[in-house]
Amino acid sequence: MKNIIDRERAEKSQKKLSFILYFLGWCLAIFLAFRGDTLLAAIVPIVMTILFLSAIFYVDSLLFLENITYALLNLCLGSFLEFLLIRLNAISYQIADETFCPLWVLSLYPLFGLFLHHQLGFFKTRKLAGFFLGALGGCYLYYGCEKLSLVHVIDYPRAGLLWGLYFALALFVSFDVERARKKTLHDKNKKALFTLLFDDSCKVCSYEISLLRKKSQTSLQYVDISSPSYDPRNCRGISKEEAMKVIHGYFEGEKTDTGPQVLSSLYAKTGHENLSFLLNLGLIRIFADPLYRLFARYRHFFKKNKNQLD
Repeated sequence: MKNIIDRERAEKSQKKLSFILYFLGWCLAIFLAFRGDTLLAAIVPIVMTILFLSAIFYVDSLLFLENITYALLNLCLGSFLEFLLIRLNAISYQIADETFCPLWVLSLYPLFGLFLHHQLGFFKTRKLAGFFLGALGGCYLYYGCEKLSLVHVIDYPRAGLLWGLYFALALFVSFDVERARKKTLHDKNKKALFTLLFDDSCKVCSYEISLLRKKSQTSLQYVDISSPSYDPRNCRGISKEEAMKVIHGYFEGEKTDTGPQVLSSLYAKTGHENLSFLLNLGLIRIFADPLYRLFARYRHFFKKNKNQLD
């Protein structure tokens, strides 16, 4: 109960801090850019972002990873948005070349991402509302910046449409990174027994399991499917042939998982929360699933020799 109360207090503090730092960073960046000091205008949001991430780092390392991951992803999304805005002739900047936006504009996206991540949670599951908020907010933002001669808006509807799409996608990514952290913590704190079916005849698999066993807890059970004594009846009826195709794992009383999802649960249970978090990210899973399947298919090249098996 005490941990829950402390977590709620920490979340409230993070919301306040993200609002204060974003407001200061945005106002100072706009003011400095208006005065023509674009280098300092770029530095200020970066400093504010670092301050926020530093404050989180000393509270919770996994929460820090969630926030820095989202800040970097939002920088990528913002860079792509600015590229489209300029290439599709929606806007043009007064102090920039014809292909990209000023550095001070890009430096605002990680800070804005942290603000969005902590302040606009209501819209994370309401993407359509987020789209309209982004479209209207983007147009209003450009209207104000145009009055300061920082940007020239060529096509407001096009700029609003692109901002709406960006905002909806940014909310989706925010929801995904938060879900990845919560999934990692959920697996880590489960009291139920986690059973892992692994192939000890594979050099890579055996070496990794030997390292993970050093940090194993009592709620973990390792079953070697290459052993002659392997009995499917003790492992939910999973045949040896089926288990050899892809890694299997399950919590007692829950469904059986396969592939990278098993590894993410295993890493969470063995104290490797950062690896678990990364494997739980939707963007990582897009690549992790086919790469793991490829490894599992050709892992016979890493089989132990007879002496090693003995």
